[in-house]
Amino acid sequence: MSFTPTAYTHDTTREQLIAQFRDRIATNDRTKLSKDERAELVLHFIDRLGNCEDEDAAKALCAAEIALLEEGYPVASIANQYLPDYRKAIALAVEEGRLPRLELPSSQYGKVYPHWGLYHLTYPNEVQQAIKQKTTIKNNLKQDDLQPIRADRFLNKAKDLLAGETPYEWAVGLLAVTGRRFSEIVAKGEFKPTSHPYAIAFRGQLKKGIQDIEQAQTFLIATLIDADKVLKVIARLRAHPRVQELAELSPDDINSRLNTSVRHYIKSSFEDSEVLPVLTGEKAVTAHNLRGAYAEIATHFFCPPNQGTHRFLQQHLGHVIGESELAKRKNAGATEHYFHYFLIGAQQQPLGEKGILLERVGALPTAVEFELEPVELEEPNRSYAVEKKG
Repeated sequence: MSFTPTAYTHDTTREQLIAQFRDRIATNDRTKLSKDERAELVLHFIDRLGNCEDEDAAKALCAAEIALLEEGYPVASIANQYLPDYRKAIALAVEEGRLPRLELPSSQYGKVYPHWGLYHLTYPNEVQQAIKQKTTIKNNLKQDDLQPIRADRFLNKAKDLLAGETPYEWAVGLLAVTGRRFSEIVAKGEFKPTSHPYAIAFRGQLKKGIQDIEQAQTFLIATLIDADKVLKVIARLRAHPRVQELAELSPDDINSRLNTSVRHYIKSSFEDSEVLPVLTGEKAVTAHNLRGAYAEIATHFFCPPNQGTHRFLQQHLGHVIGESELAKRKNAGATEHYFHYFLIGAQQQPLGEKGILLERVGALPTAVEFELEPVELEEPNRSYAVEKKG
């Protein structure tokens, strides 16, 4: 059957996008296509999908698009990140009438798809299972070889960065003490004070795929230093001219612009100084590793001793949001990828306590409570977290 979609306006032709993609592959550029360019490529694909007269044509088109992506991206990235973007766009096009809603038989797994594109633009189940297994094996190796870190050394480095002279230092320091992602810190997240001196209300996390921050859920994140000081550094960072230039860019473009400088400070401050060891199977200390160290220290500081670590962390990392969801959902699998370190004291002794600051600063609230004026409290002593028993 023929169908003429209502085409969106394209800024770049498909041919131009593919040429740019292949040029960047040839020059080994880190960013093969920006997020905006990938969005354009998706729109072109939907236009072409609307011209398919039968399932065979749609199937061939899907296979060709996957093959194109495989020229520049690993299969795992395509399966977990890029094809879901295509599929969301196809579903939206069907809903809006830009693609026909088809009466298709259910798949072998009982799923019903309203268009050929949703059925065929995916990897076979065995490929997806292999990807998951490979990821699980890598994570198991890291969890079987936890690396030791000292909370005082980690926090001292973070504080040095927050007191630095460049926005890149501030950004890396903020990553370390909030556990948020780089683009969220720079421009895409919203941070507000709460009634607790070591908690911030946050919304706009990137992994949820929400484009409009007003539609995002707000949740509470623990801060490893006084929340008021964190908010002041965020304001200073976002007021910097170099950062203001990035405010309207996509997360991918923000990362691309500042990635080299950020990696430099992560390496010099945390890797070269051996504050954070390189994990089993990895080649360098990354922003993801800062998030893992944050998780371990946040648990040490604020997790109630009678609460499971996984339950605590999934709240503050934003993997499960809201008290109702926390009560009824199973624990988030994503949280498993942040259990890679264990804390030690000055004499190399393991520190397994949880919630050592709760008696001093009070329990973190379970629901977001905004505070108009941030509470001023002296931050935890730099060595307190690791010297309590020492």
